[in-house]
This record gives sequence, structure tokens and C-alpha cells, in this order.
Amino acid sequence: MPSDPADAAGSCRKEVRAAEFVCEPGTAFSYSNLGYALVGELIEDVTGMGWRQAVESILLRPLEIAPVYVDSPGIATGHARDGERPLAQVLPPMLDPAGALALSARDLVALGRVHLGKPGLLDVVTASDLHRPVPGAEPFGLADGWGLGLACFGDEESRWLGHDGTADGTSCHLRIDQAGACVLALTANGAGGTDLWHDLVAELPEFGLPPQRVQVAESCPVPLPDGDYGSFRNGAIGYTIRPDALGGACLDVDGDVFPELTRYADGTFTVRDPATGRATPCGRFRGEPGAATAVEIGGRLARRC
Repeated sequence: MPSDPADAAGSCRKEVRAAEFVCEPGTAFSYSNLGYALVGELIEDVTGMGWRQAVESILLRPLEIAPVYVDSPGIATGHARDGERPLAQVLPPMLDPAGALALSARDLVALGRVHLGKPGLLDVVTASDLHRPVPGAEPFGLADGWGLGLACFGDEESRWLGHDGTADGTSCHLRIDQAGACVLALTANGAGGTDLWHDLVAELPEFGLPPQRVQVAESCPVPLPDGDYGSFRNGAIGYTIRPDALGGACLDVDGDVFPELTRYADGTFTVRDPATGRATPCGRFRGEPGAATAVEIGGRLARRC
């Protein structure tokens, strides 16, 4: 998100100039909406069109997809965990390339099929760059590897491409199996959509499809050292690991509290999902035990404040 959410028309270039790097370029992976906003600016510079116009002209209309955005009239709203309270989608214009499209699952499948080798919209060289994991990129907790804008799941023998996205009470999930010429998509306008996706993924092997869970190393729980408590930041998002009222630890993400943080010997940690009660893999500590310099949560790297 922009450093000043009130600046609805915020300039991407201004944000980049003001941004503090969470790591030196080329040294680590950290998912960033601002990165997609930068790509959007490049598209505008190259095509001479606005981002929405370029996407519609070059991609959507050739696929016979009607353009729909989060601010389109009549678009379905997201819903909170209770399933009743609607949530409006809030997205500054500069972040349109990161999440303004509000397509159906059927439309997502059509986009996915572009990566199956159908000629016309994606040349072979560009496809190779998109589909090949970048060496050294470790999107821990988000995927097993990362190409140029696309997540990679599984290993070389069974690799799927895709991307997961969440917004205010909504989620979408896309997987592309090039070897099997199969595309799978799920969209949801409720906060439980990600849980539904995980349940669906668990049943994929019954249909001859490989499981798509991100691999998390098995390890033994260990006490959380005092030096791992503290505050960490990635742009406008603040993460605080602090003691809870029961003598354990919790994760506070800008006021949203995830209880029962459990640390493991390999540096990873889980929290309990308040909605489902499940212990959910959440992230890992960077640095020596008891001297964490950063945490990785949902693919984002946050430095100690």
C-alpha cells in the first residue's frame, strides 16, 4: 500500500523514491504490490496508453473477456469472516496493476490458458522468463519459487504456475499445469475463500492432480527467545510479536491479533487462525535464534524496527 493511503492518486514514482528498502536489491525476495505498480508504469510508457486501456486492448478483448474492475458498478463486495458484513474494496489508482481486475473464475481460466503455449498473445522467450524460477528467490510461505510475476509450485518434475490474491473479504487462486494442459481457478467474495481453497487443494490428488500446498519443513516446537519479540515493518505494514495474556506469544498485524504463535527449531512459526482454530504456517525468523533481524510473513520480508 502507499505510504499515505489518503493520497488516492499517489504517484508510483514518488512512492519508490520515498520507499525504504527492506533488503539490498538482488539479495532476498519480498513480495511487493509496488513492484506490480512499477510494471504498470512501464506498460503505460511503452504503449502510450493508460494501464486499464492497455490491458483491455492487448489482453482482455482478444480473449473475449469483458473488463471488470473492483470499482465497476454492481461488482460483488467482499464479506467479513461472519459472512454478513460487506467490505468495500479500497485500492488507490496507482495500485491498479496489483489488484484492480475483478474477473470471474472462468475468466481467470482463460488468462491461464495463455500460458499453455497457445500462440498469439505470449511469445516463447517471454513465456520462458515468466515460467522459470529466479535463482535465489525464496518466497517462503507464499510459493516454492518465483518467476517474473508468476509463482511456481512444486518441483521440476511436477511444477505448476499460478498466483494467489487476497483483498478486503475476497480471494482468488489460479494454478496452471503446463504438462497436463490443465488450468484451475477459484474466486470467492468471503474472507473464508482461502480456507476453501486449501480444502480443495487437499482433494486434488483424488483427481490425478498433484497436491499444491507450499512445502513447510517439519520441525520441533521450541521456546521463543526473548530476542525474537519486537516490531518489524514492511512499508506501511507493521508486525509485532509480543507476549499474550496466557504467557505465550501472539502476532499483531496492524491491530489484527493472531494468537498462539509457536516457534520451531528451523526458525519457522505458526499462529492459530481465529476463524478456524487451525494452527496455520505463517512465516519464519531471519537471523540467529534470539536475535531476529527480520521476519518473513506471507512472502513479505519485514525488518526489525
